[in-house]
Amino acid sequence: MSTQAAPPPDLRPRGVGEILDAAFRLTLRHWKTLVLATVCVVVPVQILATVVLLSAFPAQFAGGEDLLQPQTDPGALPDDFGVLIAGQLVAGLLTGLMVVLTIAACFKAVADAFLGAEPDWRASVRFALSRLGSLLWVSILYLLGVMLGSVLLIIPGIWLAIAWTLSYPALLVEDARGTQALRRSFRLVRGRWWPTFAVLLVGAILVGIIAAIVQALFLAPVFFTESVLAVAVLTLLSSIVGYAISTPFQAALVAVVFFDLRVRKEGLDLELLADRLGSAAPATVPADAGAHAGGGWAPPQAPPAEGGLQAPPGWVPPGASTPPPER
Repeated sequence: MSTQAAPPPDLRPRGVGEILDAAFRLTLRHWKTLVLATVCVVVPVQILATVVLLSAFPAQFAGGEDLLQPQTDPGALPDDFGVLIAGQLVAGLLTGLMVVLTIAACFKAVADAFLGAEPDWRASVRFALSRLGSLLWVSILYLLGVMLGSVLLIIPGIWLAIAWTLSYPALLVEDARGTQALRRSFRLVRGRWWPTFAVLLVGAILVGIIAAIVQALFLAPVFFTESVLAVAVLTLLSSIVGYAISTPFQAALVAVVFFDLRVRKEGLDLELLADRLGSAAPATVPADAGAHAGGGWAPPQAPPAEGGLQAPPGWVPPGASTPPPER
């Protein structure tokens, strides 16, 4: 897909309300691309997960007998208890993989849009797939850290969940891997934990309400049918719609928070950032960007902090035949 001219990014520090507004605008303006980037992953994975669950535990869809309840001996487990657990485990792993891919693909599309390029859902999904191994490793580290923190009186887990919330952007944009991505997120959020928490909480509540209403409309017919297949199909559609609504906005919200903190703390090298994402974006910030931002603000001139944007070794920009010389 060819790129189109777009207004330059509005590079300025934003308040909580402005970040939410920017995320909503990005999501609505590019909803088709974001939905396609989501459903092309969600649909096949959710179909497979539904088949696995339906095969392992049809009573879950039909409202039949709970296989977890003992049938005769109070101390005995049902014969297919192992099948049920295995089915739930496989479905859970598939869903986790799906969430990682869709969030990364949507973030790539949102970042392209923020830089002034026209996002492409196919390129976004390919971008996410090329970094799948690193994304999964960061996800595992994130979950282990948050779970450990939650065991310690809950509050440390919540604190870490917010402090590390920018680990995906750090990986996708700056090529920070593993614990380096978590540390990079921690440094960006440090000093802005409460505003970041407020933005993510309000955004989650708003999109959660919208998704719940739409999903309820799809699930309403479940109460009027006893068909296992019908219930499975309706549940599948409801899940797909829920992800299609929530994932793009969540990715847009995290992207805007990430760029906002980069602008506040370091300034933002648009050209290098665009190259790193393979986007076509303005090479420089227009001279009137400060006036466009309002309040006479201008991007900071400080050099990138440790862990900032660096082209990875051997990386080739789109259209180039040989790697660029080392900087």
